[in-house]
Amino acid sequence: MYIAGTHEWSMGSSLDPFDMESNVALVAGVPAASLLGVHRAMTRAGIKPGDAVTFTGHSQGGIIAARLAESGRYRTTGLLTVGSPLGTLAITGPYPALALRHTDDLVPRLGGSDRTSGVMVVERPSGAAPGDIVGAHERTGYHQTARDIDSSPARPRLPELPVPKGRSAPRLYVVRRVG
Repeated sequence: MYIAGTHEWSMGSSLDPFDMESNVALVAGVPAASLLGVHRAMTRAGIKPGDAVTFTGHSQGGIIAARLAESGRYRTTGLLTVGSPLGTLAITGPYPALALRHTDDLVPRLGGSDRTSGVMVVERPSGAAPGDIVGAHERTGYHQTARDIDSSPARPRLPELPVPKGRSAPRLYVVRRVG
């Protein structure tokens, strides 16, 4: 499953739980509205505790993916994070885990001291103009990084994430903060 990143840049004044309040909570290791929303979306999608899930996410979605992968609630088959502030979240599960980071992207550094010992980290410059902090974090730049990794001679030495078999139907879930 793929989990998107921050949508709303305000702090607690939005109905969108993918905001700065959730970013701070996730990095601090406390409950976040966005994480609770993803749990609900997974339940609505029919994903049950113990089911096999490969988690992927960009930015805030990546830290949610890592927290879910490490929760023990699901049978995690892989983890891919892109531009995510994993910092203090130790990844210890027995599954392949890969983190893509741009060296000029500030967001992965916002997670604090790097303890991602269970994750293979691949870093490179984003290719954005110097000082373009938004460009260094954009999904399009990370998409190019992923394509370059897939065609790299080093690819066989990277963790092998599972490839789904058969057909699947994409589902989009939107979560809102209430109360």
